[in-house]
Amino acid sequence: MQQQALFEDVRANLSILRAYLLNPVNPKAERISGIADFLETNLRRAMLHMPERERDVQGVVEQLLIGKGMENGLDYDRESGRVKYSAKEVIPDFSLPQLFTAIEVKLVKDRSKMGSVVDEINADIVAYGRAYRALVFVVYDVSGCIRDGAEFRRNIEAADGVRAIIVKH
Repeated sequence: MQQQALFEDVRANLSILRAYLLNPVNPKAERISGIADFLETNLRRAMLHMPERERDVQGVVEQLLIGKGMENGLDYDRESGRVKYSAKEVIPDFSLPQLFTAIEVKLVKDRSKMGSVVDEINADIVAYGRAYRALVFVVYDVSGCIRDGAEFRRNIEAADGVRAIIVKH
């Protein structure tokens, strides 16, 4: 009887272990996705006036992170985490060190700047990819020149660990 009970305990534990191993769980990816979804959902509502500079959008993103219960210096850092790439250093707008994630904010003010924003994003993917496992790009469009968000995101999100959020004013 004791052997039977011991066998059943071992069998139950093996079944639990097997189920755990067959169902990959990535809590960091889920947290990153949750933060990105939160920013995508709430950024436009939190923007009280038309942003003039990228720093205006960054300020609202920081307020949303604080509202989500995150602390500067503990859960996220602003304008820190230098990444050396070739002959220059780049600094992400926000870094989430526990999640190995960088958040970069881009402001699209007019159609003529659209190409340079895409170039900046591509350069950031290469540079930040050396130090961070995940990158979240928050693209705030005040000009309305991003007509098809899925098309804009398609090539950017082709790289592993990259997510692009488009918010229209």
